[in-house]
Amino acid sequence: MLLADVLAVISLFVGFWLTGWATITIMSLLFGRQAEAAAVTIQTSPVKSGLIGAGMVATLGVLSVIFMLAPLPLGKVIGAVMFMFLFMVSFLGTAGICHIAARRVTEGYPGLAPFAALSRAAAILVTASMLPVVGWLFIAPLIVFVSLGAGTRSLMRRKPVMVMQNGTSPS
Repeated sequence: MLLADVLAVISLFVGFWLTGWATITIMSLLFGRQAEAAAVTIQTSPVKSGLIGAGMVATLGVLSVIFMLAPLPLGKVIGAVMFMFLFMVSFLGTAGICHIAARRVTEGYPGLAPFAALSRAAAILVTASMLPVVGWLFIAPLIVFVSLGAGTRSLMRRKPVMVMQNGTSPS
């Protein structure tokens, strides 16, 4: 194994870490209400969110892979769009998990700015998901299933979520 091979693998992990952290952070900032709705959903019924997410992976995820394996270019495009939609909904739910974690980080460090707490929470989530074996096989799939279900439920929510001044919800 050459040094270049080792550096390529390390760069791959650093790249995944940075893009995961940046995507969760930007989803939290751009879609604050939906992320807070996902956080409320996760706090009230995490098992239901996980089951909905697992069902979506089993149906839409498998269907998108089948479309991407189709020989026609239009099928590949439809499959890729479905796959990216699942990723974005999952990242929206992960932003909800990040809101919950940011509140807990703020409890530990009361003087911390809200963006710093959000940024640290996103870094903790991504780092936990990238842990060898435990993160890859247990933490990451659990986060994906729960966040996909919570993201879906937050997008389907009819009533608005009221967000208080300090970023918490009144429930």
